[in-house]
Amino acid sequence: MAEPDTDPVFSFSADDVFARRQLYWANGYRPLEVWGPNEKLDDRGQPLKNPGKQPRGLNWQQRASRNPPEAAVAAPNLRALNTGVLCGLVVAPDIDVPQQELADRIVDLFEKRCGLTPLVRIGKAPKILLCYKVDHPFSKIQTRELHLPDGMMVKVEVLAQGQQFVADGIHPQTGQPYCWTNGSPETVSVSELPFVTEDQVRAAVMEAERILREAGAKPKEKPKGEPGPSRGTSDDFFEQVKRAALANIAAWVLDLFPRAKFQPGTGAWRVSSRDLGRNREEDLSIHPHGIQDFGDEEALTPIDLVMQCGRAETPLEAALWLCDKLSIDPQTLGYIGRTRDPPAPNGEIPDISVLRLNRRPPPRLPLDVLGDEWADWIRNAAAAASCPADYVVAPLLSLASALIGNARWPRGGPGWEEPPHLWIGSVGDSGDGKSPGADTLFRHVVPRLEESMRIDFPDQLREWRTKAEMAKAQLEAWQHDVRDAQKHGRAPPIGPEGLDAVVEPERPRLIQIDVTHEKVASVLATASPKGVLMVRDELAGFLIGMNSYNNAARPFWLEAYGGRRYLVERVKLALPIDVPHLVVAWFGTIQPERLAQVMSDADDGLLARFSWVWPDPVPFDIGMDPSDTEFAIRALDRLRLLEMRRGNDGKLAPVGVPLCPAAQSRLVEFGRLMQRRKELTEGLLRSTYGKARGLALRQALVFEFLWWCARDGIEAPPSSISDAAMKAAVRWVCDYSIPMSNRIYGDAACSKADRDTATLARWIVQERPSEVHVRTLQREVRLPGLRDAADIHAACAALVDAGWLTSTAGKTGFQHRPRAAYAINQRLWDHLR
Repeated sequence: MAEPDTDPVFSFSADDVFARRQLYWANGYRPLEVWGPNEKLDDRGQPLKNPGKQPRGLNWQQRASRNPPEAAVAAPNLRALNTGVLCGLVVAPDIDVPQQELADRIVDLFEKRCGLTPLVRIGKAPKILLCYKVDHPFSKIQTRELHLPDGMMVKVEVLAQGQQFVADGIHPQTGQPYCWTNGSPETVSVSELPFVTEDQVRAAVMEAERILREAGAKPKEKPKGEPGPSRGTSDDFFEQVKRAALANIAAWVLDLFPRAKFQPGTGAWRVSSRDLGRNREEDLSIHPHGIQDFGDEEALTPIDLVMQCGRAETPLEAALWLCDKLSIDPQTLGYIGRTRDPPAPNGEIPDISVLRLNRRPPPRLPLDVLGDEWADWIRNAAAAASCPADYVVAPLLSLASALIGNARWPRGGPGWEEPPHLWIGSVGDSGDGKSPGADTLFRHVVPRLEESMRIDFPDQLREWRTKAEMAKAQLEAWQHDVRDAQKHGRAPPIGPEGLDAVVEPERPRLIQIDVTHEKVASVLATASPKGVLMVRDELAGFLIGMNSYNNAARPFWLEAYGGRRYLVERVKLALPIDVPHLVVAWFGTIQPERLAQVMSDADDGLLARFSWVWPDPVPFDIGMDPSDTEFAIRALDRLRLLEMRRGNDGKLAPVGVPLCPAAQSRLVEFGRLMQRRKELTEGLLRSTYGKARGLALRQALVFEFLWWCARDGIEAPPSSISDAAMKAAVRWVCDYSIPMSNRIYGDAACSKADRDTATLARWIVQERPSEVHVRTLQREVRLPGLRDAADIHAACAALVDAGWLTSTAGKTGFQHRPRAAYAINQRLWDHLR
């Protein structure tokens, strides 16, 4: 497949379109059918209003929202080969500006406010569309429809929930294909898009309108006699609202701009850069007939300003919003034709995610890739442990990889073999269910497996004791002969061979907990040549204190991931420890705060070797013993019984398991995709992309053998990795592992300001105060991290932005400062029930 960012190939056969739509779905998008540009009638024979951009069929939003979307599973309609993408968690600023310089300014604005995005689409240049992702869907946000002095219409709209944009196909006006300038939805997953908030988008759209107005764009003048903005309203009503707002500006400016300060004697308010989303503070000047906004030449009315600030989409909504803020009944202003109630006090919907530090949602666990038998067992085990299924899958994959160990290595191609062992960490706050999920295996399954491993250990120990005594007797006899030879002047006899080879066997084990890297090497060299599983209930202690015992520990673990030969030589060791294949799987748990501490160290690739799981918690319930433990023991014991091959030299070595041709082709395509994404990424996630193809190869082998061990019968172990297993592994890495790494590396290391905001939010939920008073919090409550007034104000300001609080002015008039207290949004309690 050609790469869109180097040499786009636009082929619109039904097969090609269907393949692209499936790739869209695999990358997390919701594809849908769009009528071709030359079509005139729909399926019912009705004229099409917008061919080339209009979705096909009724209820297209619902059909695109299915799992999977209809367009990703149904054969394409030959008249609708254009492909759209449903918006929701994906939002798309559409910059409908036909002047190149002006369009570039607005693109720069969005990139500065919302971040650089790898997805940039051009339909009819210089118009352009960008793609971002959000955690909560919201409605479309747009500028007003403006017209430049030459009559050309310009508009910026952010396509959001329930809308779509055309991602692939022919543009109806240019007759040319839509073009993606860098990546495309085929090569860039949703998880790789920059994360934005609704507030960021609103601020960008507001400033975009300002840029358009500076360029001379104005609303189109209405012909004389054209009715007003809404049926049943009157100009007199709007004028009275404007006058009332100007007379009581202090009552509502502080709600629009919580950090605004009045400048005595100037008739202006100093508006904070944080409220404006800008890099500097600006004046908001009061005029007799309006408000001068941010340097615009023309004065805006209070109604215009409310709309620019995103609190209303129409003049009527803005007027009703002002009525609510000024405690004015619209009926008293002559608004008799009111068709809706004014907004409720504190009407903004609170953002509850601040309680969890605004963490982005986790990806959905693709449980079906483990097969029906394991999927059913995992669901039951998770329900018994009262934890998310992710916390059962993580230790299961680590354990399975350790049981396979050096018995089977996946072979990607000539000269490329990977050990199968996986390093996985479960992340979560205390009480989220990490340990109960792991206990379903380590408490109920692993002890039985280790018992089976030790069945013949007593016989080995007796055999060793016999050999040891024989060696001791041989040594004593030789020592006697040496003394006798010395006494009679004869040459001493040569010592017996093989005495050093009589080494005491170690008890076979599968799990290692808190041991030095030298001990791990010793176990691998003698007791468990197939490999072991390191388990730490608190992974941070291991990662942070890795070198406290020996500076060679971290290099040891960095090499352990590759499974190569390792030699431990120490003065205190009589003989060096020679480990032919250093294979160690890892499983551990860690809290987000501790992981943030670990991530503060320089990146040497150690964290990127771990796959992470961090699901949302489930409602607590009393746990039970997992059902059908015997199934897990029986299946995993088949993995334990896999044996290494013995070479001609008598040494044990892994059995290579090659990829089938289709799986190899899939791995090559996946590896190239990861290379492209790596170039667009920095930091820890860049290292994750670098190891993604090796991880997919390991996962494919583990999935293949998990499927095999779960089946009944005496089927021989797989001798190759199927395309189905590789497809499952690619899906696991693309749809789960990498999005989870995004969540981990982007959200675990939260700033102090985020933690302070969450601390204050939790106190509000617990205490349910009528207001938040800064001095009381500072002197009496004294929450952790919130001891200074500046920190408390910053946390309150963040909760104002999140809709939890509103600023409250304690005294009226411009000469007084607002009281340092914040009122509670009463809608908060409805959302916390």
